[in-house]
Amino acid sequence: MHPQERIKIVKIRWLAPILLTPIALGACEEKPYKPPTPHTDPKPQSALMHDQTQALEKAKGVEQLVRRQDQDARGDVDRASR
Repeated sequence: MHPQERIKIVKIRWLAPILLTPIALGACEEKPYKPPTPHTDPKPQSALMHDQTQALEKAKGVEQLVRRQDQDARGDVDRASR
């Protein structure tokens, strides 16, 4: 190993900690406290409940329609097979 290479290694060994320490300490800086913002619902709870109830009633209507069509189709098959 040449003496010049050895000097470069020694310089790097001293310079690296000296240069990296301020960076590491800056990253650990405490950030100011920011209180959490309260969560506000765009709709009140009763409006959400109303929307959900309407969706449930609509689904029940669709279910009745599908059952009625299924019964009609089964009746047509039974009549055709006689």
